[in-house]
Amino acid sequence: MAAIWKRMQERDKEQWRRVYKSMSLLEYLLRNGSDQVIPEARVHSTLLHSLTEYYHQADGKDQGLAGTMTAIIIIIIIVL
Repeated sequence: MAAIWKRMQERDKEQWRRVYKSMSLLEYLLRNGSDQVIPEARVHSTLLHSLTEYYHQADGKDQGLAGTMTAIIIIIIIVL
């Protein structure tokens, strides 16, 4: 789990895929993994809230939009 949180904290805009992939993995683990993932995600809720405003534009396209939506889904999962 430490690697997931480390990847989500990367603010290098060229590494937006790492941020997105780590959020996708966390979403999968929350839905299908151990129940121990939920409390750990709640501990890092401030990081997840900051990712709801993630924005990265490349080639005229917002590459961060999928990450933003994934962060919102993760927050909904850990709240419910």
